[in-house]
Formats: sequence, structure tokens, C-alpha cells
Amino acid sequence: MMWEALVNKNMGDCILWLATPCPCPYSVAYNDIKRKINKAIKNYNVTQATGKSWSVLLSNPIPGNLLRQVTTANFRLLTSHDYLQGHLYRIGISPSTDCPLCSEGNFMCFNHPLSCSALRDKHFIVDIFLNRADLYWAARRKILVFTLFMGVRGKKRFMKWF
Repeated sequence: MMWEALVNKNMGDCILWLATPCPCPYSVAYNDIKRKINKAIKNYNVTQATGKSWSVLLSNPIPGNLLRQVTTANFRLLTSHDYLQGHLYRIGISPSTDCPLCSEGNFMCFNHPLSCSALRDKHFIVDIFLNRADLYWAARRKILVFTLFMGVRGKKRFMKWF
């Protein structure tokens, strides 16, 4: 290691510091450390998300500047968190997991609201996150109306919740 002495002519002090072959400015060192920490955090998140339903959010994140209603709908669709018909089937209220709106026998999944014939009356929004949220909430409203008023099995048990 090579030490250099810098003499402050005003104070007469001697400051010792380690001379590097190519000294880097503070901003470069800061950005390098920040990049390494972010990489370590990303690797940790990837290992923690392996096999989880929300692992899709690592590669396809939802923007943080959306409305809460839009973010909630997109989170539920992306993570398979809330497919209402599947949930109603599991607890014994609905007779099947098929979409009750279009009656085509399609399973209610992430892409189904985009192709459901019962939701075609919804106008198309250019932003995919807003479009998914709009279709999601429209489907929930229609399924709720269908469940309450169209005579789905277990209607009395379902009505107790409201």
C-alpha cells in the first residue's frame, strides 16, 4: 500500500490517506454499494418467492402509482388470490368453478375476464392495469347479482353474510 501525505498549507496539518490506483468519487462508490445491496435484496426475494402464488409479481410488478382499487384488482388477478367462483365452489355455495356469467364452461382464471362474453359491454381501456381492474370489478358485481338473485345452491347460507 502506498501512503501519501497531504499538507494543508494553512493549518500545517498532515493528513494521511490511502492512495488507490484509481480513486473513485463518492457518488460512484455510493451507486456501486446501492447496486450490490439491491441485487442481494432481489436474490433474497426470488428465493423467498419460489413456489409461492405471488412469485409472478417479481417479473411483472404492479406500478405503485395506481389507485388502490386498481392495484387490489390486479394483485388478486395476478396472484390467483381471488377467483370468486372458485371460492364459492370450495365453500359449497356454487355448483361448479365455471364462469356463471358466460355459461361457456370456462374456468374463472386470470385471462378469462378479458375474453368473457358477458363482459363485452365494458369499454376497452388502453392501460392494461386499468382494463383488468375494470373487468375484475364488473365481473364481481355481476357474479354477486347472479349468486344472490339467480337461485344458486346455498343461497340462504350466502344471504346470512349480508
